Amino acid sequence: MKIAHLYYDIMNLYGDSGNVKLLCKMLEDQGIEITLIKLSINDKLNFDDYDFVYIGSGTYTHQKLALNHLFSYQKDIKNYIEQNKFFLCTGNAMDLFGQKIIDQQKNIECLNIFPYISKKVPRFVKEVNYTFNDLNIIGFLNQDVIIENNKQFWFDQEGVRENNFFATYVTGPLLVRNIFLAKWLIKQLVPNYQDIEYEILEKAYQQKNRVN
Repeated sequence: MKIAHLYYDIMNLYGDSGNVKLLCKMLEDQGIEITLIKLSINDKLNFDDYDFVYIGSGTYTHQKLALNHLFSYQKDIKNYIEQNKFFLCTGNAMDLFGQKIIDQQKNIECLNIFPYISKKVPRFVKEVNYTFNDLNIIGFLNQDVIIENNKQFWFDQEGVRENNFFATYVTGPLLVRNIFLAKWLIKQLVPNYQDIEYEILEKAYQQKNRVN
């Protein structure tokens, strides 16, 4: 299985690379040979080669660099998502796939894969709890946008989900702090998934959420 970590060097705030490290480890534990491909703004992207694509969060400047690079692959990305291949975005990587970012009356055109709009607001920082499959998603937000006109939420009124495209503003990193969510994601990816206990991570999740 080939996993593409896009913009590993510039879109990696809040330890987001931990999501890819955990994903690779859990897939290897399923007996799957993993090829991790790290790509950035000077690399050519070939989405036909990837089974799973991940983009983390970055500064506003780095977000624009990533966006400018992705414009050349707009059609390829749309086809990739329509073919039900897997794509995960955390933090402000989610903004790249909407119609535009509205910043002080200035519109920054985005990939227009989905109909939502990212609108700049005063920054807010907080720990959050959302719900997914009757369990709590925990994480961290350091956010200066809200999205409008979103049609497909991933969690309860947060994030985006379309086919196997998943995006959320939650960082922390997301999968490390929510091991059950990582397991759920891999079950979608691997038809013959065999459940494995990850004792330290699962106990940390249970303690945080007061689950007995």
